[in-house]
Amino acid sequence: MSNLAIAKKMRDAYNARDGKGVGACYSKDATSWDVNFDGVARGRDAIAAAVDMYCFAFHESRFETLELFTDGKMICEQWMSYG
Repeated sequence: MSNLAIAKKMRDAYNARDGKGVGACYSKDATSWDVNFDGVARGRDAIAAAVDMYCFAFHESRFETLELFTDGKMICEQWMSYG
């Protein structure tokens, strides 16, 4: 699967409030840091739990991709959350 397809799958999973679906878009040993969370989420399960927490707190939110860059194994996405 291309990086672009992974990024789109992740956005769709966020909008479906599917933490496991978002987590599945990461490698097993991924690390995710977000200013909204306390600390770093390490691994798919921790990333899924962080997404679930966010979606519970902001249950009407939707994510829109503003910019998307892919290079090799890296994906960098600027997104906006509405709602």
